[in-house]
Amino acid sequence: MKDVKKLIEEYRNAAILQKEASSDGDYRTANKQYSRLTKIYKILEKDKDLREKVLRELLKDENIYVSSWAAAHCLGLNIYVDEAVKLLEEIAKRKDIGILRLDAEMTLKVWREEGQLKFY
Repeated sequence: MKDVKKLIEEYRNAAILQKEASSDGDYRTANKQYSRLTKIYKILEKDKDLREKVLRELLKDENIYVSSWAAAHCLGLNIYVDEAVKLLEEIAKRKDIGILRLDAEMTLKVWREEGQLKFY
């Protein structure tokens, strides 16, 4: 089993860098960090105990980039769904966060229409 604290730190770093790079138009970095998040997602997908520990912590993260990624991954893994939906709905209502608001809206829309989210 991968170290929980190390995985949380890797996830946090990748989520922050991915959102910042996307906002800055640095798609090379954004795509690289998206790939890192996807690799972590696949690790969590295979290990229920690890997924519960890691996502529980990340969903409460003070950084909105981190918590929004965690919420989307929770919906994809069907874990902490109520908390994830609540967080994304709160983000979608905020007028001060630009594109992140649209990200939250679209994540919820796709999840509600498709019944699932996929991360490749």
